[in-house]
Amino acid sequence: MQSPVTWGELTGTVTGTNCQGVRAPLVGATLQVDPWAMSWTFTTGADGGCAYWPDRWNNTTGC
Repeated sequence: MQSPVTWGELTGTVTGTNCQGVRAPLVGATLQVDPWAMSWTFTTGADGGCAYWPDRWNNTTGC
């Protein structure tokens, strides 16, 4: 399935580093995205990642 041409993928992985210097994904981290038109709250999954396909009219990239 192809996304509409006005959509763009907002994706990433949240990681943290412990006191021993080991880096790992943060499971269940809360992310807040606040473009001018609306806002979204996400929670990372088991891999520390999340993804969303907003429409560019929500101005998530400032374009």
